[in-house]
Amino acid sequence: MGSGFGMIPVGGSYLVQSVPAELNMDHTVVLQLAEKKGYVTVSEIKDSLKWEKERASHVLDHLLKEGLAWLDSQAAGEAQYWLPALFSELTSRDITPEEANQMSP
Repeated sequence: MGSGFGMIPVGGSYLVQSVPAELNMDHTVVLQLAEKKGYVTVSEIKDSLKWEKERASHVLDHLLKEGLAWLDSQAAGEAQYWLPALFSELTSRDITPEEANQMSP
């Protein structure tokens, strides 16, 4: 793909990495967790991956710093970390009304 570009496998699809950044397995696992809804919370990471809060926060802070995540600090409940690279995946598949309700604030 040329210098500076890379492909990151996430679940059943790939993300094109166009900025130089180091992504380790922790980052990739969080991206996979966010794939279904397009966002993830610290609690979801802790519950699904059995991580400590510090580990989840460290990964999310890195994704924010690299511009791979957006923080919605006004979300109901707790902050949501949105992964814009997953937006096209969300809009290109059929979702149930229940899934749509879960995504709405």
